[in-house]
Amino acid sequence: AALRSPLKGFFLGNAYRKAVKVFPISKFVANNLSKYIHLKNVEVAYLGTTPLPRPTTQELEIFKQKKGINGQTPILLTVGALKERKGHFETVEAVALLKKTYPTILYCIIGSREGADAYLKKIQDFL
Repeated sequence: AALRSPLKGFFLGNAYRKAVKVFPISKFVANNLSKYIHLKNVEVAYLGTTPLPRPTTQELEIFKQKKGINGQTPILLTVGALKERKGHFETVEAVALLKKTYPTILYCIIGSREGADAYLKKIQDFL
């Protein structure tokens, strides 16, 4: 928001240009930054996440049975919050096309649903 302000943007832009490196936390943030200021010293520094608990062998078998996975099932997994900019809906559309060739394909989304009720409904309505 400060970059949109003429005065603050001027000073902040100068600070960014003088920095040895600018480390946005995602490509999304880097792209938004580039809308306001052209920088050559940008390097995306992804934040780490806490490791997810590993499922037990029994949990994996239950999941495979529930989803009909036999070892030959293609699985597509995306990890990211349910937000339009993440492209989950477009992936669902692509999977629908892939089902013609791979009828058992399984698409799994792992991510937060917080604030995504309308987007999730859009995906579910497509299915």
